[in-house]
Amino acid sequence: MSFVPAPATIGVQIIEGYQRTYGVGMPIVLSFSRPVTRKAAVEKALELTTSRRVVGAWSWNGSQALYFRPRDY
Repeated sequence: MSFVPAPATIGVQIIEGYQRTYGVGMPIVLSFSRPVTRKAAVEKALELTTSRRVVGAWSWNGSQALYFRPRDY
C-alpha cells in the first residue's frame, strides 16, 4: 500500500463577523496562517457574495493578508 501526501494546508481567518454592520470604508480582510506563495490561485478560488452587485478588487498586504475594497463607496 502506498500513501500520497496531502497538499499543504493553510488556515485563514476573516476579520468581519457574520450578519454584522460595518461602515462603507471597512475592507474585507482575510488573514492567512502562513505566507501565500500562489496568490493568483488563492484569488481565483475566492467567491464573494453580496446583497447588491459590488465592483471592487482584492489586494495583498504582504504575503499573509488579503483585502477586498469596493471601487466606489
